Amino acid sequence: MAQRTPKARSKGDVNIQIGQADNAQIAASYERVDATFGPRLDVNLGGRARKRQAPAKTAGKPGPTAKQIAAFDALRNQFNLEELETICWELGIAFDDLPARTLTGKARQLVERAAALNALDKLIGIVRRERPQLQS
Repeated sequence: MAQRTPKARSKGDVNIQIGQADNAQIAASYERVDATFGPRLDVNLGGRARKRQAPAKTAGKPGPTAKQIAAFDALRNQFNLEELETICWELGIAFDDLPARTLTGKARQLVERAAALNALDKLIGIVRRERPQLQS
């Protein structure tokens, strides 16, 4: 891919510069506020520049535990959306706050939210109470 030279357009006090640098850097400035977006974020509010490194990719994020996978599989395969909503109510989790729209997505997010709230054991207890045939 050919390197492009950044283009700058200026009109009055507004200066916007769009060019390609590491990860398509975009720079914009207006009066005394300067910001650069790219692999890192630099913000200058007329004083010292503050530099923030972009967050690292989630490559090191741990995967789900065996307990979480078992709870997810049970919720996805044995319950419907209305039953998941009731389980959320029982756990004190707002069903509508789980952004997914599908049964699989809601089940995954419910397990993640329960784990984050240290309520995974309570969730598993509800699953076992409602579907005793799943106990092994």
